[in-house]
Amino acid sequence: MNKLKLGKKKILGFVTAGAIVVTMAGSYAVWDQLTMTTDATLTLDKPVVTTLSMDSFQPEERTLGAINTYTDTTTYVTENIPDDTTVKVDIIPTIKTKDGNTDLTSHFDITIKNGSDELDLSSGTATDTKVAKNGTTSYTVTVTPKAEADGEANSAIMDIAKSADPQVSVILESKLTAVTAP
Repeated sequence: MNKLKLGKKKILGFVTAGAIVVTMAGSYAVWDQLTMTTDATLTLDKPVVTTLSMDSFQPEERTLGAINTYTDTTTYVTENIPDDTTVKVDIIPTIKTKDGNTDLTSHFDITIKNGSDELDLSSGTATDTKVAKNGTTSYTVTVTPKAEADGEANSAIMDIAKSADPQVSVILESKLTAVTAP
């Protein structure tokens, strides 16, 4: 049998080769790229903006002995609504004394129309599903003092009308929401 003879140089070569293999298996080469950083620009969506504005209520032609009706055109503007979103607006009318301390809403009949469509106010909130998206909707708001059960003028309203400052505040609160599919 031949015995394998290893000289010092051969043994040193094997030991060196083994050390290199062990070192490479436990670490990465200098040229390996193990971390990376990147960046990108984030463009924020513009917020949805709504504006609701009124001028001042004007009396319709006054008829002696009749309860007067007051009308105003209200403008509702929406901006930055995404194209694929369907929206509706809820409008809550309130009438208060000029100082805001007394709610007089129950003493008035109120109608809100979008064009010729009268919005249902039976719940106290008018909902319009035909509001212009990213545009302007004009509403006609009509306010009429209610008469007493006997047909006489409403005493609460008459007291204000006879005062030195016969004004009340008509307040419209609006809330725009997305319509979800059923």
